Amino acid sequence: MLYYPVACYETNQFGIALHTDSNFMTLLPQSDVEGLMNAQEEWVRAPKIRGAISVNSGDMLKRWSNDTVKSTRHFAANLSRESRYAIPYFMAPNTRYLMEAISSCVPAGEEPKHPPLMATPSMRKRRR
Repeated sequence: MLYYPVACYETNQFGIALHTDSNFMTLLPQSDVEGLMNAQEEWVRAPKIRGAISVNSGDMLKRWSNDTVKSTRHFAANLSRESRYAIPYFMAPNTRYLMEAISSCVPAGEEPKHPPLMATPSMRKRRR
């Protein structure tokens, strides 16, 4: 559980700075307080939809898909006038899983963009 107190941010100041998640995918149940995320290199407010779940693709999914699915670049900031809680659910494979590009994501006659790598080192050796 992440806690975001009421804050007054200056330009380029965030609760959690710009990043991608190193895991496979992150699910984030929406709350009544808006957060922020990135869409097509323009910052937009994540829509506040009661009962909805935001899905951020992570670096492992990017690697598995041979860069077909991009990692979701995002940041978090509490721009409301009340405290905010977030409960992200981070999904990742077994740490001993050998990650290789999915064959259907590698064009015929081409090599994968990333060499096979165990899941644990990939979380440490991230590429944006």
